[in-house]
Amino acid sequence: MGGRVGCHLSLEEKVDGLICLGYPLCAMGDRTKLRDEVLRALTTRILFVQGARDSLCPLDLLERVRAEMKAPNFLHLVEGGDHSLRVPKRHLQASGETQDDVDQKILTAIAGFINRES
Repeated sequence: MGGRVGCHLSLEEKVDGLICLGYPLCAMGDRTKLRDEVLRALTTRILFVQGARDSLCPLDLLERVRAEMKAPNFLHLVEGGDHSLRVPKRHLQASGETQDDVDQKILTAIAGFINRES
């Protein structure tokens, strides 16, 4: 289920936490069309796993929304990642990592978030 839909659902059903893999904060990548109302209404703790190059969720806008949220919220940033959390080969080569390494870091962040919930 998409992160945005999951956030809406969590306003109606009790969940222990939310994990958003590439939250689509800006409709169609338009910085003036924010999808932040549901985030501001949340009380459920949330982890954003966000690509640094995601045009649907510019980090400056996400940070502003996160600062205004009531819910405890956390961010795992995927350096070089796009909306799908994929990192370009040139960035991977420069960092000496593989996409599998990046994906493992994401899984570790998710596991840490879940373990903090318990």
